[in-house]
Amino acid sequence: MQTNILAPLPDIRSTRPKKGAVVITGVAGYHQMDGFSCGASLVGTIVSAYIGRLDFLAWSKIVEKTDPCRTDGTPTRRVLASLRDWGFTPSRISSFGPDSVGAALAEGNLVLSCLQMPRQSEGETHWVALVGASEDRVLVLNCTGIPLFTKRWMSWDDARALRDPDEPTYSVDTGLLEWVADRRPHLQCNNSR
Repeated sequence: MQTNILAPLPDIRSTRPKKGAVVITGVAGYHQMDGFSCGASLVGTIVSAYIGRLDFLAWSKIVEKTDPCRTDGTPTRRVLASLRDWGFTPSRISSFGPDSVGAALAEGNLVLSCLQMPRQSEGETHWVALVGASEDRVLVLNCTGIPLFTKRWMSWDDARALRDPDEPTYSVDTGLLEWVADRRPHLQCNNSR
């Protein structure tokens, strides 16, 4: 029996590629159901982008492996272990900026990072996926919020100010460039200036 968790969220006009941007489209966030399972929701987002909607068993496997906790949230080691269990290869990227994030996206890799979100206490961070980058902006996919508003472009300066300096940023090798064109997600580059 398959249980649909939440319907995927469509890309909306404001998330289309900006000039000189690379964007991975077709990735829709699964909303976290509490204040501490953002890592599980992020893993669910990545897995669902490649296998379609998550059934109950797939979602259960993600929650079991990431083991979100009210006091610790979802630690990095459990997010990375869950991604590896699904066959993805996460690795640290050198810096949090347009060159390294854009290069990872151009290779078809999703990028994960921890940001301090509004209304979070000091020291609390939130897992997000970076699905687009241009020279001056980054497209952040957040697994919380009102549907259709979970992706937004923000300046690199704003993103750097929100980024948890103690957490590395990770590129997740999804094998996207090896996928055939009629599968989702897709890599879209807008090189017009």
